[in-house]
Amino acid sequence: MTGAGTELGLLGRLFRAADPTPARAVSRAYRLGRDLAGGAAARRFVLLSDSADVSGAGSEGGEGERGLVFAVAGRVLDLALVPEEPGLLRASGMLLSRSGQPVPGGEVVFRHPAGTRRGELDAGGGFRVRAVPAGPVSVLLRPRTGAWAVTDWFVC
Repeated sequence: MTGAGTELGLLGRLFRAADPTPARAVSRAYRLGRDLAGGAAARRFVLLSDSADVSGAGSEGGEGERGLVFAVAGRVLDLALVPEEPGLLRASGMLLSRSGQPVPGGEVVFRHPAGTRRGELDAGGGFRVRAVPAGPVSVLLRPRTGAWAVTDWFVC
């Protein structure tokens, strides 16, 4: 991971070291996460690739498009972010199983400082969410089958 992803990771570690979250608050947050997921703990997606880190990014995907690929055990998230209007993006993508098959049905949530934007996974594992604010976001996926997963915060 390079570029913005590395910088955000370093910044996160700095914040955790300089102003650590009380252990009790962390414990309660994990318990709440398990409760919201019906008892299953959230799994964290790992960023595999980001077109913003590649020289000449955007030349294949259209003007200003950014592509990201995340993975977690048994799942791959392929995400495209495209500017719609100033300050807003259209997020689209697909959730695939380890074997490359679409994961149909479920919910995708783009969390940002001002709230959330939600969409549904269609029968082909695809989704489209409009008006995602530019800036820090985290993606939460709740497929109908299997455990839900979340990305670290990243800047779009």
